[in-house]
Amino acid sequence: MRILTVNYEHPPLGGGAGLISARIGEQLTVLGHEVTIITTRFGDLPLDSIEKGVRIIRLDAYRKQPYKSNVFEMLSWIKLTRRFALTYCLENKPDIIFAHFALPGGAVARFLNKKLQIPYVVMSHGHDIPWYFPRQMFFYHLVTWPWIHKICRKSVTNFVQTAYMKKNIDRFTGHKNAAKNMVVPNGCDTAMFPIVYPDKESTLKILYGGRLVAQKDPFTFLKSLLILKNAALSFQAIITGNGPLLTSMQDFAKDNHLADYIEFTGWQSKEQMPALYAQSHLFVLPSLAEGMSVAVLEALCSGLYVITTPVSGNTEMITEGINGKFVSLKNPEALANAILDFDQERKQEYPVKKEVVEQFRKMNDWAVVAQNYDEILNKVYRNI
Repeated sequence: MRILTVNYEHPPLGGGAGLISARIGEQLTVLGHEVTIITTRFGDLPLDSIEKGVRIIRLDAYRKQPYKSNVFEMLSWIKLTRRFALTYCLENKPDIIFAHFALPGGAVARFLNKKLQIPYVVMSHGHDIPWYFPRQMFFYHLVTWPWIHKICRKSVTNFVQTAYMKKNIDRFTGHKNAAKNMVVPNGCDTAMFPIVYPDKESTLKILYGGRLVAQKDPFTFLKSLLILKNAALSFQAIITGNGPLLTSMQDFAKDNHLADYIEFTGWQSKEQMPALYAQSHLFVLPSLAEGMSVAVLEALCSGLYVITTPVSGNTEMITEGINGKFVSLKNPEALANAILDFDQERKQEYPVKKEVVEQFRKMNDWAVVAQNYDEILNKVYRNI
C-alpha cells in the first residue's frame, strides 16, 4: 500500500508526535508498505531524503523554534502542504493518507480527500481534539471546533492512544462514529533505550523530561524539590526540555537556593535521552493532562521507576508499586513524600524488577505496535 503521511513535525522538530509518526512510518515500511512523510523543513535539514526506508519531504513553511510551533506557523504549513501535496498525489497516487493531528495534518488530508477522493485516517495526539485540557485549550477549540469536527467525521478511521482519549473523541464525533475511533497505544524504540541498572549511591538522581509548559506542571516539581532540600535529602535533579516557563523556573531555582541542586539541560534530542535515563534513579512528570506520554513510556522501557499523575496514558502504563507511583495533581507535598519513600526503598533494593521491565518492553516495542496499524489500515483499505 502507498501511504502518504502528513505531519508538520518530524525529528528533530517537535516532541513526541514527530517521533511517533517517524517510527510508525519505519515499521510500516518493514511490513512492505511504501511510505512518504511530508513535514516541515528547519535550518539545513534536507528537502528530500530517505530515512530508514521512508521518503521524507520537508517543505519550507514558516517556523521559528525546533521544539514548538504556533497557530500562524501551522496555518503556513497547511497552505504550503495543500499545494505541494496536491501535485504529489496526482503524480504518485497514494492509496491512503495518514494525518497526524486533526489540525494541522487532518486539514491537509481532508483537502486532498475532497479534491481527489483519497481516503484518510487521522491520528490524534490528545490536545488536538476538543475538549482536551480545556483550561488551556478552550478558546482554540471553541474557534476550531467546526473544522476539527468535519475532519474527524469524514475520516475513515481516527486513531487515539488511550481509553480516556477514545472516550473524549467518541463524545466529540458522536455515538454513531464511535466504532471508527480506534485505540492503538504508542510504542518505544527498545533498541535505542536499553535497560538501565541504577546504583545505590547516596545521592538520588531525579530526571524530569518534557516541554516546560503549564500542561506538564513543572513548578509542582520545583516546589517538591524545595521540600526535599529543606528535608536535607541529598539529590540532584536534571530538567530536560525547553519552553515558555524556562526563565521563570530558573528564577525560582535561584530565588529558593536550588540552583546547586538542579541542572537545566535545555532541549535534548532522542539520541541524547538514553544517556540521561542511564544516569538517573527516578523519572518524575507531574502532568495536568497527557495523551500518552512518550517520555514516560521511554523511562519505563529503560527500567526507571516513574512518579507521575493519574492522567490519560499513565494509568495504562503504570502499575502502582510495580513500576511507578501516582500522586495527585498540583500537590508538591505528595510528590516530595513519594520521592522520599522511593529513596528509602531503592537503597535497599531497586523497586522495579528486571522481568517487569522485559515484559513491558516486549509489549510496547514499535515492531509489535505497528502490526496493529498494519492490520487496521489493510482492513480499512479493503472496505473502501
